[in-house]
Amino acid sequence: TVGLWALFTPTAMDRDVIFGKTPTSSFAITVTVGFFAFECSALLISDIVFKSANVLLNLHHWLSLVGYYLVLQTGANHLFACKGLTLEMSTPFSALCWTMLKCGKEKSWIWKANQFLLVHTFHCRSIVECYFWYVSYVHWDYIYTQMPTSVFYALYIQLPLVTFVMTPYWTYKKTIQMIEQKDWNFEDSAKDKSYNGSIKKST
Repeated sequence: TVGLWALFTPTAMDRDVIFGKTPTSSFAITVTVGFFAFECSALLISDIVFKSANVLLNLHHWLSLVGYYLVLQTGANHLFACKGLTLEMSTPFSALCWTMLKCGKEKSWIWKANQFLLVHTFHCRSIVECYFWYVSYVHWDYIYTQMPTSVFYALYIQLPLVTFVMTPYWTYKKTIQMIEQKDWNFEDSAKDKSYNGSIKKST
């Protein structure tokens, strides 16, 4: 419900899909740049320390950081940027999933309920992405001629990647995870719990 309200409730951003903005959107963009700067830093340190890297996750975070920074600098594209934040609706459920895996609670009913909601949020991501393609189609002439070039490329490089690669892949992996309760960031989790960071003590 909140996601539908965020997408379809008309605001000043909807009246001008490129340069429309609100005080709330400006605040949200600023916070988001800080968030992705933190995420990219944490991800980089984690990859170095643990000598592993998730290509799609890195690509998603770094492209998002660049994209939101450009939005902040140019003041354009608040509509896509702010409504795009609804794509992160899966984050709390994904975090709880990871935490419960590490606590050995993957057989509990809370795990099952959380996984159901997690997969559902990934399906909802597709609704958001389709909405962006629709807005792009309706306003294409204006977007193509008036959107700042850097913002245009940042948006239309990431949107196809998210729509056709990232969301389908992550939806598939999270659906499989409902059946095979393991952290798919560590493919050897069934073999070596200590390696994938389990907090449970070995016996």
